[in-house]
Amino acid sequence: MSNPLYTAHQEAAEKLALRLIELGFVAGEPVEIIAEARPGGDPIAVRIGGSHFALRRREAAAVMVTPLGGEQADTVQVTSTSGAT
Repeated sequence: MSNPLYTAHQEAAEKLALRLIELGFVAGEPVEIIAEARPGGDPIAVRIGGSHFALRRREAAAVMVTPLGGEQADTVQVTSTSGAT
C-alpha cells in the first residue's frame, strides 16, 4: 500500500527538478550567486547563462554544484539537479 504523503512529496520534488532543468540548471552550466536577501538569506539571486533567477533556499538545495576557482568562489558549476528537498 502506498503512502499518499510520500507520493505527494515525491511528485512535488520531481516537478521542482523538472522546473529547474527547464530554467537551465543542467550539468556543466556555470551558476553565479549574485545576491542574498537579508535577513535570513532567502531568496538568493543567481545568474545562469544570460538569465537571473531568484530561488528559495529549498529550491536551490535541489541543485548539486561544484566550486569553480576554489572553495570560496561565488561561481559554481551544476553537477546535477534532483528532486530531493
